[in-house]
Amino acid sequence: MDLSGKEVSISTSVPVLDEPIHESGNIIIAKNNKEVIGKLSIYGGQRQEKRAGINLIDVGKLKAVTKNGINFTPNEDGSININGTATNDTSYFLRDGTLALGIYTYKCFGLPDNLYANCWYCGNAYGEAVKKITSNVENRNYVIELKIPAETTLNVTIEPMLIAGEYTAETFPEYEPYGVMPSLQYPSEIQSVGDNINELEDTGTSKTENGVTFIKTNEGILVNGTAIANVAYTFESTFKEYSAGQRFLSGCPARRQW
Repeated sequence: MDLSGKEVSISTSVPVLDEPIHESGNIIIAKNNKEVIGKLSIYGGQRQEKRAGINLIDVGKLKAVTKNGINFTPNEDGSININGTATNDTSYFLRDGTLALGIYTYKCFGLPDNLYANCWYCGNAYGEAVKKITSNVENRNYVIELKIPAETTLNVTIEPMLIAGEYTAETFPEYEPYGVMPSLQYPSEIQSVGDNINELEDTGTSKTENGVTFIKTNEGILVNGTAIANVAYTFESTFKEYSAGQRFLSGCPARRQW
């Protein structure tokens, strides 16, 4: 996690100081700490770019129930606790609803290999195996039904996931719950908004010059081709006055002139 130093609070294990030491900045030097540091707290501001969630199974809509000796308990993080001994064949709907026409893939993290989910119209998925679901009929209910045979004893936590597109066991993404990301349990990439911000404003434009193509994207600048003569890309075309202090230029390939 990239933290920009806003405030650092340091206290010693032996109360040799009347108050904790307070320092701020990206490079911290704790003064007068005569004893071993016992506690270090760093505070900084960050933001997380939100995106649409990819999991189509909303565990928040499921209810906690006990069926045939098996307790099903949905959790806020999108997982489901299952425990007890089944006195009869038991089922639990993980999802009940229509799907837009297209290809989907289902996987249930944490499900034992001897149990399966019946994906209506598409077959069974045992354990953590992935299952392709093809929605080719409009307004059809594509139910995902967890099956537990009689006399099965369980104490597990599962994380069901249904996503658009076709995936294999190797390409299926890591688990995330339903809803807008990030969540506290499954954060997305954090961007620093404290002192470590990018002061370079890229005012350049996409171009092709001397056999080299420069393409501006949201992630940076894509450079491709073989230079037939010297070529340059101008990041900023205006002069700026910066305050005193160290700055670092990163993201540029080695053995090039900058």
